[in-house]
Amino acid sequence: GWLRTQAEVGWNISVGQDWNHLGTTTYIYGDLFDPVHLTPILDNDSMLTVLMFLPNGNALDIAYGSLNNSTGTFNISVTMPTNQPSNVYDFNLGVDFDVLAQVGGAYYQLVDLTPPSDPPQPPNFPSVLVGIESEFVVQSERARVIVEMNNSVFLNASVFDIADMSNVSDATVEFVFDYGNTNLTIGTIVSDASGNASLSWTPSGISPGYYDLRMVVHDDLTDGLSIGNSRRVGNDTIVNITIQVNSDFRVDSVPNTITAGINFNVLGQVLDADNGSRSLISAVALTAFWLENPNETLIEGYITSQNGTFNMSIPTDTLNNGTVRGQKTLVISVLEGSSPFYLTASTQHGILVMGVSRFENLIPLNPIIINRGEQVNITSKLVESSDMWQPLVGYDVGIEFHETWLTPTITDGEGFANFTHVIPSSHPLGLISVNIVFNGSSDLLSTNANIGR
Repeated sequence: GWLRTQAEVGWNISVGQDWNHLGTTTYIYGDLFDPVHLTPILDNDSMLTVLMFLPNGNALDIAYGSLNNSTGTFNISVTMPTNQPSNVYDFNLGVDFDVLAQVGGAYYQLVDLTPPSDPPQPPNFPSVLVGIESEFVVQSERARVIVEMNNSVFLNASVFDIADMSNVSDATVEFVFDYGNTNLTIGTIVSDASGNASLSWTPSGISPGYYDLRMVVHDDLTDGLSIGNSRRVGNDTIVNITIQVNSDFRVDSVPNTITAGINFNVLGQVLDADNGSRSLISAVALTAFWLENPNETLIEGYITSQNGTFNMSIPTDTLNNGTVRGQKTLVISVLEGSSPFYLTASTQHGILVMGVSRFENLIPLNPIIINRGEQVNITSKLVESSDMWQPLVGYDVGIEFHETWLTPTITDGEGFANFTHVIPSSHPLGLISVNIVFNGSSDLLSTNANIGR
């Protein structure tokens, strides 16, 4: 009979490029030979499989080929998978001499070339290290950040591998404020085991406004070809940051005393509280009310000029329910949310509101004829016309009868002032006038009424 002699296999194996980007193609090439005679393996149909071993021990079949029977060489095109993160992987060449072997079996087999052992060890496979280059993904937990001047804010960037969105630790994240303009680096943070890089930042001395913050991880393409190493192309993300400042007021003109029911003017300017010499970059809306009556808004939504100046004409009574006289506190405020850059602020000013008085219900209303020696009764009601015509009680009212001042009287509980006068026998004849007078008070304007006789 025939005796078939089998031989072990020697090999040379290389990769076209050590590091290859996701989805790109390289090639694994080499040759198989008889390690005793150092001759190429020819005319021995052999199927080749390229296996990529993962860190968890699993393997992926990623390419197939065959041995060149004329030269004993192989050259297999390999495309890098797009779902495996950057690392250095062990690529094995699986050689199947049996599937296409002639009757009687294969002439060559892969065997363990180490010293004999019991039990025998599995065969060694040709292998080569291949690095997969990936890309960073940088994400911010917030697309927009609003921060007040001189207050701290946490800026967090999460770093991933684009292939499988796994966390990337030890990546250096650079935070660049005002990107595209001054490009100010405000910090660099190395990502932790969860892939997070958090920076605590306190803006100071910055003009309010909209800014772009760039969170960037630069190219990391220097690692050598060793398992556990990685290379990634840099990436970034842009976050919109709104810088806000407190508002302040400069009031140039406000009256000390006003008349109820008549508009009054207040002039001034809303300022940047962080830097009073810095002009506003947007208008703000103002509101005005009496501190003693906050439910009645006197001005709502007054829009300042672009630089914050204002000249408001303010009514004293917008609900038409009367104005209470006396010492009041005027409050002017920046409406919350009326500007994305300027926070609310208020200014207060003391103002004396003078009530408006008036005589009503005059008796006699029309001219009458009275003889000398007869008695005449004169009545009037003193009211506060600026406060829903409320009667004014307990105030002195004077009366001038022709050219004679009579004894003053005090208004009663309903505001009436009543006078009784006997016409002297020496009083001149003819048409006379009677003048009723209220001289006012510390918070009431004076008034008078004339009755023709």
